[in-house]
Amino acid sequence: MMSEEIHVSGDVNVIKSPLMNKIENINMRISCKREQDMHRLKEKTLEDMSSRLSEIKEEADEIRRRSQEIEFESMRDALTGLHNRKGYDEKLSETIAHVNRYNIKSSVIIFSISIGLSEFRKVDDSNTVFERADKALYLAKASGKNMVKTDAESENRKNCLK
Repeated sequence: MMSEEIHVSGDVNVIKSPLMNKIENINMRISCKREQDMHRLKEKTLEDMSSRLSEIKEEADEIRRRSQEIEFESMRDALTGLHNRKGYDEKLSETIAHVNRYNIKSSVIIFSISIGLSEFRKVDDSNTVFERADKALYLAKASGKNMVKTDAESENRKNCLK
């Protein structure tokens, strides 16, 4: 019986060795495949993250650009493009800070302005358009500081007084 066991055992070892080699090869392939898949997954994840970061940067740049536009527009009159009160105040604050920082001797001049507007009509000559503008200017001055009046407002007032 002993010899049969040895013989059977020898047969098992003969079968076991190639099977173990095949199992080992399969495990190596699985491990290699897993590493390749992990590498591909890492690359894909990095590409996705890089792409998303680029999108976020573009969005941030657009928000920054729009914010600067809004800030610029908020400090200027839409019609004339000149500084409005907010723009004037900010510019004055910047100037005062600059003067204080560098110890520059300076003074601030504050002024008011009244404006009379008239537009040139087909029947006008240089005198009539200026006459209407002058009347609008007198109305602006009579209305208070920093006023703008048009010749139409001046003519309406004139008609109301009759």
